[in-house]
Amino acid sequence: MKFTAWYTLRKFVYNNLHNEDYETRLSRAINYFLIALIMSNAAAVLLESVHQYYVRYEAFFYYFELFSIFIFTTEYILRFWSVAESDSFESAWRNRLNWVK
Repeated sequence: MKFTAWYTLRKFVYNNLHNEDYETRLSRAINYFLIALIMSNAAAVLLESVHQYYVRYEAFFYYFELFSIFIFTTEYILRFWSVAESDSFESAWRNRLNWVK
């Protein structure tokens, strides 16, 4: 029973992060959120390069960077874990290795 729950969760994560044919409100929201976070990080890097903004908002830049690292690391780990669902004819670790390559 526990194995089935993990399998179902992994398939759900795979569908929302990897599967281009699976589009729901949640998968779209995840993609839009990640795109907005990437764009916000690019803007933050640009603003950090202006000394007066960096000094004034140093704490904000620091915590925004920590938040971004946490989100992107979590996304990578979830993608790595769930990509095992991509090809049912290959082993989970083979799918993961192919994805990382």
